[in-house]
Order: sequence, then structure tokens, then C-alpha cells
Amino acid sequence: MRWEGDRRKVNGTIGKIEVDKTTSVKLWAERIRHFLENQTEVFGYFSKYYSGHPPSNVRELLKSAETVE
Repeated sequence: MRWEGDRRKVNGTIGKIEVDKTTSVKLWAERIRHFLENQTEVFGYFSKYYSGHPPSNVRELLKSAETVE
């Protein structure tokens, strides 16, 4: 999966979240959790334009995928 954003709304070079995508990331975690439970590898890439800070998006996705019920 590849998460892209709007280049007109996100600079992506200041090293912090510029657009809050927490809700969206949690929804994606719910969608992919079943693959993880079945031992299926999931590959994803967050563009810097998604929220402005891909490492934060990855951490949120992993955290949410572990806690989705």
C-alpha cells in the first residue's frame, strides 16, 4: 500500500506532522489487521505528503494494528 497526500497542503520537509491523519491511519489499521493475524506480510509506504512526517504515521499504524478489536 502507498499512502499519498496533497502536495498543496503538506510541505513534508519540516520534520513534524502537518496534517492530522490519525483517524485515517486507524481505519487502515482495521483494514489490514486481518492480514497480519493470518501471518500475511503487509508492505506500505507513507509519502511525506500524507501528513508531513512518515515515521509518525508508521508508528500510529503499528500501534493501531496491535490494538484493533
